[in-house]
Amino acid sequence: MSGHEDGALPRSNGSLAGRRLLVVGASSGVGRAIGLAAAAQGAQVAFAARRLEMLQAAVEEAGPPSLALGCDVIDESSVVQAVEGMASAVGGIDAVVYATGVDPLIRIETVDAAAWAGLFATNVTGASLVTRAALPYLRAVRGRAVFISATSVGRPLPGMGAYATSKAALEELARAWRSEHPEVSFST
Repeated sequence: MSGHEDGALPRSNGSLAGRRLLVVGASSGVGRAIGLAAAAQGAQVAFAARRLEMLQAAVEEAGPPSLALGCDVIDESSVVQAVEGMASAVGGIDAVVYATGVDPLIRIETVDAAAWAGLFATNVTGASLVTRAALPYLRAVRGRAVFISATSVGRPLPGMGAYATSKAALEELARAWRSEHPEVSFST
């Protein structure tokens, strides 16, 4: 629980102690690092991703009360199950970090329709599905959603144009959520 009478979390002190944090894309890379750092600062972290064995290793490293949740961001029922699983286990969600991303190293002229669809399904649509599922919990505590973008937005390197395009769309998605739900803090 948040520990505050009205359920709202203060946004100014920066402390993660006691915060209930769902990190999606937490089996490796940036997501895993964010989850471990948050757990080390006292957050209750749910590590969510498809690769359960890697999530279990992260949870073991983070220690209790962390938990592992299977989550395939392109499967809406999997997303809902993970979000509800975390909320049920710890009594809500204070923040979501969407660190999931696929980054095919491919020249833009060779990206076909299937590759575009897969890239956007994971890097953009998945973020919106996770946010939609978590929204009631985030609204209840005036929580936060963070979408991990990329420094290549606005200056894509050769072979990374499709990835940068999807991350630019992710940034616009955060702005759209922010405009429709100002009671939740959205950032990239």
